[in-house]
Amino acid sequence: MPRYGLEFSGKYNFGLVSLGQYIQFMPDGTFFDHGVLDQRLVPNPYFEHPRTPRGTYTIQSQTIIFTFADSRRGVRTFYAPKAQQQPRLCNFMGLGWHILYEDHYQNEP
Repeated sequence: MPRYGLEFSGKYNFGLVSLGQYIQFMPDGTFFDHGVLDQRLVPNPYFEHPRTPRGTYTIQSQTIIFTFADSRRGVRTFYAPKAQQQPRLCNFMGLGWHILYEDHYQNEP
């Protein structure tokens, strides 16, 4: 389970929704990655051909640690809007210098 009171539930897109690159966070502390982490956690043998892995995640301070089902681990700096951390869904989150937007996020007019 995620630590320190910060948990997510939802689908977070990387780039255009039509590209189909996203991470799905489940309320039980697991994740399903669809083409994002293999290209963001480098060096990575799957960089050219991203897989669809799953696993668990933990958040420690400003770091998110992904533990994949095959026991590999990936670590990235992490940030999310503090005002939105109480509900389990944020409009966006940052992994390193990349921003992932929640699936239903709409920019204000």
